[in-house]
Amino acid sequence: MKITPLIVTYNRLEKLQKSLAATLALPFDSIVVIDNHSTDGTREWLKAQSDPRLHCYFSPENSGGAGGFARGVTYITENITTDWVVFYDDDAWPDPAFVDNFSRIVTDKYPLYCARVLSADGRLCPMNVPWSAPQDTCFAAIHYLVNKNAFIPAPDTPSVVCTFSFVGAIVSSRLIRESGSLIEKDFFIYFDDVCYSWRLFSQGNPILYHPDLIMHHDVPSAASILPAWKQYYLLRNLLLSRRVLNSPPFFGRTATGLRIAHSLLRALKSPQRIHCLRLLVRAVCHGLSGKRSLPGKPGL
Repeated sequence: MKITPLIVTYNRLEKLQKSLAATLALPFDSIVVIDNHSTDGTREWLKAQSDPRLHCYFSPENSGGAGGFARGVTYITENITTDWVVFYDDDAWPDPAFVDNFSRIVTDKYPLYCARVLSADGRLCPMNVPWSAPQDTCFAAIHYLVNKNAFIPAPDTPSVVCTFSFVGAIVSSRLIRESGSLIEKDFFIYFDDVCYSWRLFSQGNPILYHPDLIMHHDVPSAASILPAWKQYYLLRNLLLSRRVLNSPPFFGRTATGLRIAHSLLRALKSPQRIHCLRLLVRAVCHGLSGKRSLPGKPGL
């Protein structure tokens, strides 16, 4: 069984070095790194690496995690013979037992798996917890407000889920070949993984969350306040996902409205209130109109 990690990086050389060291220490057959046009010496450092398993693609632009993973699956489809692809960012890495545990767990029943992702302090990483049920109705949206645990898997129990995060997602090569084009590369960051996995799940491909598949993610376990430009993509892509999904949207109108209201409250409390409100309005307008261009971080 051949397993290929797919790592996307941008201007985080120190984090990439840690991630790649942990990755190269495991018996992966090939390793693909997509460099999103870094300017911090990442390109030069990658070119100096000598491990024959390492394949590097140097993008002509920074297209975010979404664009990087989309390029990566295309590269793998055209250049790598493998059975499974493991997705993660440059600030994440697999646990030393990852390959052995996956070899023990994998069955023909599941073409998709997702890992238990631990943050820097060893706790469960909230941003990478998969969903076990959609919030596609008014009742589900209200239920989520009352009991969030009803919509996520028990941390220590293997269970079927309906989405995954791109940190620790494991996709069969068959699905990579058949569905790689479904990754919304224009999303830049956020909801590209939820949108992609929900599409696959809705097409009849079950996803198994397994706590013995452990990934480490070098981020705090406590939720932090996102900068305004990231809030833009979070909200814009939430609205865009309702347009691009052929299957029913993962977040229904009530859940979407509640998230817009939550973003509005955060913008009103921000020291940069005017800037945050302006980006919120743009996010809603771009999401509802279907705008897919990448305004990028500086101007927005």
